[in-house]
Amino acid sequence: MITSAERSRYWTALLCILAAGLALRLLGIGWGLPGRNAPDEPPIHPDEHVSYDAAENLYRAPTPGAFIYGGALYTRTAYLVGSALARTGVSRDEHFPRTLFGLRLISVSAALASALLVACMARSLFGPGVALAATALFLTFPNTVLDSHYARPDLLMTFFATGALACACRVAVDGSRLFLVLGGLCAGLATATMLSGSIGFVPLAVASLEATATRRGRERVRQCATAGACIAAGGLLGHAAGSVESFIYWDAFRAGLDLAARTHQGGAYRFPADLLTRASGYAFGSVATVAGYAGLVLLLVKRRPGSVTLASSMLAGYVLLGRVGGDMMRHLLFVAAPTAIAAAVSLAAIGRSGQALGRPGAWLTPTLLLHAGAIALTLQLSLAYVLPMQFSEEPRYRAGAWLIEHGQGARIGVTLSYYGDRTYTPRFPPRSEFELVPLMMRHNFDASRYLDLPIDYVVTTDFARFRAKGSTAPAFFEELFSEMRYRLVATLAPPWQPLSVPDWLGSKRPGDLLYVRPTFYIFERRAREGVLARPEGK
Repeated sequence: MITSAERSRYWTALLCILAAGLALRLLGIGWGLPGRNAPDEPPIHPDEHVSYDAAENLYRAPTPGAFIYGGALYTRTAYLVGSALARTGVSRDEHFPRTLFGLRLISVSAALASALLVACMARSLFGPGVALAATALFLTFPNTVLDSHYARPDLLMTFFATGALACACRVAVDGSRLFLVLGGLCAGLATATMLSGSIGFVPLAVASLEATATRRGRERVRQCATAGACIAAGGLLGHAAGSVESFIYWDAFRAGLDLAARTHQGGAYRFPADLLTRASGYAFGSVATVAGYAGLVLLLVKRRPGSVTLASSMLAGYVLLGRVGGDMMRHLLFVAAPTAIAAAVSLAAIGRSGQALGRPGAWLTPTLLLHAGAIALTLQLSLAYVLPMQFSEEPRYRAGAWLIEHGQGARIGVTLSYYGDRTYTPRFPPRSEFELVPLMMRHNFDASRYLDLPIDYVVTTDFARFRAKGSTAPAFFEELFSEMRYRLVATLAPPWQPLSVPDWLGSKRPGDLLYVRPTFYIFERRAREGVLARPEGK
């Protein structure tokens, strides 16, 4: 029986954890917003422009015929934020950054709301200690922290998918048909936000099987059929509420599905090795990742009510991601909630097995030490990412300032991404005296022609160096970094490094981590008569 004092301590601790999670997300919340150098300057994060442009279309067409990531719910949300700002008399120059800022606050709110759902699930299934640890882990995961700083639909989708999982856990315990419908509603809203939100239907189906495990024959078939109807009804209602346009503009919705399928065809993960090691290690931290896998095994072995449902969400997420591919920490957001709970469960199990190390009932127990250690290691990883967003000059502006100081009037070659955008190029004030030469890092580009161009400087990044596609890219960067025709005159790296980063698990860092932590390399063409002296201190 939980006493009122214990309940009060639990809620006090939970509120402190949520407050710390909020502070972690407000650090650097203004990172990369447009308008620093010019009113029409694009945001640093390329997807934020996509979200804003889709919402802008609603000013011209009240019903959208295009879909962001397959769903219209986030587009509608962005439109409402922009409309509210427009009615307050915000100028055109300020409308863009303020709309993005408002959408970022929605991402922050979705992350905190998802953390509350994690606490509810973990407490009902495993007790208050595991609930507090799981909530703290979820709020300190690098992918949930970083994505809270972007105007993107991923965390809103994660909130709805986590809501579906919470309902599924309730169904697995008591078989409630009301929560089947509510879970289906949440899963439908998740798919209306992003197509990957369909993962929310999996734990609901598993929960209905768990709830009817004691039934036999026709009775179980009848109850499963009823559960399926409840899930389908809720899902259809949720999707229609969030994206009725997908039914009205079926051709446009199908085109969005085709685009998503082509974009992820073949993927970028070597499933399962790369996905389960490098990608998860960066998204959750290596300690929490290993603990999460151990917890997944425990959930499947112990077979407590709701544990298989929780494990199914984690397993289905990895299978889906392994099939469609991708190479971003945000792609693992929909498994963040079950991973946090599984990690807390495994650490608690290890702590209980070592209970003899401390006095039973003492405050400083092995379980508490393990949870605190895992949270601290994950937290320092996220802090190393967000502190530069708040307190350090953005690398793109640092590269621009270096070139203004040393290369005014020069011809500068900049490597664009293989999408052709300027996500990883220096940022300059307007009317800077440069001639920029775009170097496209696409399939089968002519590397030798790029190096023969009459340009004074080449500016590239670790993103381009390790991720450029095409057979000629390695030869281009190998020759560039050999410093035969160009010499490296500046390396602008992130200022803070975490205590441990799982680089040993793979050579590539996730692309969305490189949004905020790119390394810029500036090369200067060598003079024909010999090697120029490197500028002092550069």
